[in-house]
Amino acid sequence: MGGLAACGENDKTSSPAPAATTAAATTDSSAPAAPAAPSDEEICTAVEKASAAYGEGLVALAAKATNNGADLPLAGSKKVLKGLAASLTKAAGDSETATAEAVKSLAASVAKAAKDPADPIGEYDNNAKTTLGRTLVNTVCEEAGVDTAL
Repeated sequence: MGGLAACGENDKTSSPAPAATTAAATTDSSAPAAPAAPSDEEICTAVEKASAAYGEGLVALAAKATNNGADLPLAGSKKVLKGLAASLTKAAGDSETATAEAVKSLAASVAKAAKDPADPIGEYDNNAKTTLGRTLVNTVCEEAGVDTAL
């Protein structure tokens, strides 16, 4: 019986090793792969949606405007721009393409405009860097087959 117990113990000793190897292999294969960076078309489609949401936000703000529609509520203006900046940043994701870099640059300009103490929408509309950024994003997205209309 001692021989049988010894054999059984050897089996127990050798069984966990493959199980550990299998567990390690399972862990490696079940580990989530890094998400693929979005394609330029995916980025631009997300930018298009962000642009539409921005437009809807402006329409809602215009309904609350004073001075015959000339003065948009400051807090609302900042909120709409912050939302646009966040959406643009999310759209670019981890991509490092020229399209993604243009979108990230525009997002930074939009975020900066959102901090304008007097007229954030005016800053977004009239700032040369932001205007150039919108033009660049529109151009690269048109090349990707998406009309972003920023």
